[in-house]
Amino acid sequence: MTQPDFVTRLLDCDDDSSLTTSNGSRFIRKLPDQRSLGYLHKFHAPLLKPPEASLLQRLAPAYVDFLRWANGAALFDNCIALFGYVETITRRTAPETVTAISMNSDNEVFALLEPERWERGWTKIGSVVGWDSSYTLELHREGRCAIVGGEFSYTAPTFDECINAVVTKVSPCYTCEGIIDTDYAELEEALASLFRLH
Repeated sequence: MTQPDFVTRLLDCDDDSSLTTSNGSRFIRKLPDQRSLGYLHKFHAPLLKPPEASLLQRLAPAYVDFLRWANGAALFDNCIALFGYVETITRRTAPETVTAISMNSDNEVFALLEPERWERGWTKIGSVVGWDSSYTLELHREGRCAIVGGEFSYTAPTFDECINAVVTKVSPCYTCEGIIDTDYAELEEALASLFRLH
């Protein structure tokens, strides 16, 4: 599967501390802390044979293509989470057994809490978090992608444009060693600025 465009700049931090597991998961740049999974970016093993599941049928092809490249990701030390298609959730800490956040279980809850958005074709595919703020990433079956937080939302025409907008805003807050402003004020401002794009 082709590497998504937004991944290219994230691999600038790839070095000898990075890890690729036997199942294809990639952990980019070990952070200077004691967490066994403390990596700047994590790309989970690809979904090689997507099942004919109704949840996957709802997704725009661009996201299914991403899942074939990486079945979920955690970027910028878990600031951005892109959910994977995970039927069996594990909470192990060995890199080869770690899975992404499950879009399966998350969307069961999303369909109950946001039935109007669910019926209109939106599926929750991820989240973006700061210190005090939290936003969801939602994908419409026709391809639009939204960042939603409280009364604010930003919608991009495609998944690629949406994730590129988020990565562009968040990346200046990090070096390859982790977050720059440990008070998270810069990250909070960067996330708030997503809603001032237009």
